[in-house]
Amino acid sequence: MELHAEEIKARLKASVEAAGAIAFGVAKAGETDPALDGQFARWLDSGGHASMQWLERHRTLRTDPANVLPGVKSVVSIAFPYFRRERRPASLPRISMYACGADYHDVIRKKLKPLCREFEALTGARTRVCVDSAPIPERYWALKAGIGRRGDNGTVIIDGYGSFFFLCELLTDLPLPPDEPSTLECSHCGRCRKSCPGNAIRPDGTLACRRCLSFLTIERNPDEPLPDESRIALESEEGRATLFGCDICQLVCPHNAAILRSEADTTPAPVTETLERVLCLNPASMTDDDWETTTRGTALRRALKLLKANRP
Repeated sequence: MELHAEEIKARLKASVEAAGAIAFGVAKAGETDPALDGQFARWLDSGGHASMQWLERHRTLRTDPANVLPGVKSVVSIAFPYFRRERRPASLPRISMYACGADYHDVIRKKLKPLCREFEALTGARTRVCVDSAPIPERYWALKAGIGRRGDNGTVIIDGYGSFFFLCELLTDLPLPPDEPSTLECSHCGRCRKSCPGNAIRPDGTLACRRCLSFLTIERNPDEPLPDESRIALESEEGRATLFGCDICQLVCPHNAAILRSEADTTPAPVTETLERVLCLNPASMTDDDWETTTRGTALRRALKLLKANRP
């Protein structure tokens, strides 16, 4: 019996939610809004992306998901939560919450790949999973698919879950019934802007990356000269205590208050043991095999490698 598109969508949603997703929405594929393209172009032209040159190279690819999957008809936006109330020694440097577990690229792909194979077998359609790995404006498509509301700090906020989640996309050439796009916005309280150590959040919701602790501790090339505007963030109290990433603008957001008060995930993060070994052991005593074993599967691999290399 041939399945109707609504039934196919319902089955896919049920499978995705069973894999741990907290939100699922579908948007009709097509070219992105020219207003978004214009904002992105102005951000690039103003140097907001700092040294992340791949954003410049992929500028035109972002304007249509067909550049990623030719013939795409639907963009399925999916959110997986990553909030964890980590218990670790205060002496360890700060790490963004998303990076405290296993590398999310691998985790989410392992969740979605089998579902895609089942979906393809069921429908004969083609699919592609994008987990922060393709020139797709994720937050744009999340709002087009009806997931959440736009935050002033550039995040997408899901009522009841806040903004502590990973966005990913499932592209398919099967036309699925689209959901109602979201035009909701946050409460515009201004706390995210006021709390940012480097004053990195612009009025239009974009970031001045050279002022952002996340960029400075994850993406910045340490061999490049450090501009004065970056020192504001790095030499702040928060910057001096940070190793990798920043959650400040999310932690102060009132839309995250409920989950911050909850007892969600109180399991110590796997990265705590990794950090303790790297910071407390003599790096000279760690063989290459030991280093591989210690850091394998963590999003912190680059930062820890640099830390190890720079230690006496």
